[in-house]
Amino acid sequence: MSLKVNKQTDTLILVEETAEPISKLEINNAMSAISNQLDEDVDLKWVVYDLSRCDKMKMSAIPFLCNLTSQINEAKVKFALIPSLKIYELIQSQGLTSAFSLFTNIDDFRQKTSTKKSGAATEFLNTLLESVIYTMKVSLETEVKAEPCIVLKTNKDIPSLQVGAIAGIISQHFNGNILIGFSKPDFLKAMSLFLAMDVEDITDETKDGAAELLNVFIGQAKIKLNEKSFDIQQVIPSVVSGEHVDVGPMSHQTALLIPFKCGFGSFFVILTTNAPKNK
Repeated sequence: MSLKVNKQTDTLILVEETAEPISKLEINNAMSAISNQLDEDVDLKWVVYDLSRCDKMKMSAIPFLCNLTSQINEAKVKFALIPSLKIYELIQSQGLTSAFSLFTNIDDFRQKTSTKKSGAATEFLNTLLESVIYTMKVSLETEVKAEPCIVLKTNKDIPSLQVGAIAGIISQHFNGNILIGFSKPDFLKAMSLFLAMDVEDITDETKDGAAELLNVFIGQAKIKLNEKSFDIQQVIPSVVSGEHVDVGPMSHQTALLIPFKCGFGSFFVILTTNAPKNK
């Protein structure tokens, strides 16, 4: 058995160069190689186990392969498997195809998981905007139009907002906060549409509506972006309210303000990006 280890940017590729049956011993050797790399490289995003040259795998190795996947995922690293046809058929016969991210070859893996393509940030932003517009159209039955984005330099550039829902987002192209904010009059109109009742004041129930709207549009964006390997994660939104909600960026952050015009008035989305960690 010969195990070849390739490290390419944020991806570790393990290639088994053998036609002999893959056993639990080979799987354990692969885990040792991966563990060593995980200890050295905290930025590792993918581990690819290429078994395309291997014609056979022992049935007893299957549980070890599943355990290998679990251990890698526990380390917050994604695992891809490139099986030969025979190994794929074995995995399929055990009903385990959904347990692995399967690819036909390395080129297939790179094409489907590439997130370092040009325009990724633009694609991320456009998908968020589309999700906001779609959510408002469906949930509030109102036409929505995004206005030109504004880079926030100081808090003085932020319009007066009385209600906002904010959530933390972690992904490969955006780490920070997303906020959807309203003036009090427009928030009351929005909640009247959303709850299908006359809303005359800001209460705990109506504030929860802002969080629910944010949840829905992040959920829409998450589905679309994760299909493109952006790996979106999200936390539960929290609601802020007051005479003037302070949602401006801190000194080390970059923020983008996106105004929206709609049937009931206007609302705003603010993206605040966390500064990258120093290595």
